[in-house]
Amino acid sequence: MWDPDATARLSRAERLRSEGRYEDAITAYSEAIARHPGLQPYRFVVGELCFELQRYAEAANLFAEIVKAEPQHAQAWGGLGRAAHLLGEDGHAIAALEQAILLAPDWAEPLYEAALLYAEKNDAALAEDRLRRALARDPKLVAAADEEGLLARFPSARP
Repeated sequence: MWDPDATARLSRAERLRSEGRYEDAITAYSEAIARHPGLQPYRFVVGELCFELQRYAEAANLFAEIVKAEPQHAQAWGGLGRAAHLLGEDGHAIAALEQAILLAPDWAEPLYEAALLYAEKNDAALAEDRLRRALARDPKLVAAADEEGLLARFPSARP
């Protein structure tokens, strides 16, 4: 049976998030999770909110805890990759993004993020492959790839 206190706490956290009150939402989610272990999946939401607030180290730590507990959580691997990249931990970022790609091969975002990283590392073959696959899965990324200069470097990746 679902605990009414858990429902109320979760509803409050969701309301704060929808109002854009991310700091308060993080606190509310964290309190709800601490009191109700069944709400552990909401740690991912806390990680995303930390990422939005540019608290990348905190987000990376949360995502790392999630993938340790749930190695098949593709979105947490993707979040870990994004956060690690912004922390300058590119080797860690690539490994996390590649795990996200392995677990969710049709998800365009980690493919695109990996393409950016490989391009920065001058690994043209992998950058072009990941970019081609990302753009095939989500044509809306073409504008971003064009703006980032990826299509100028890898014109054959254009769908």
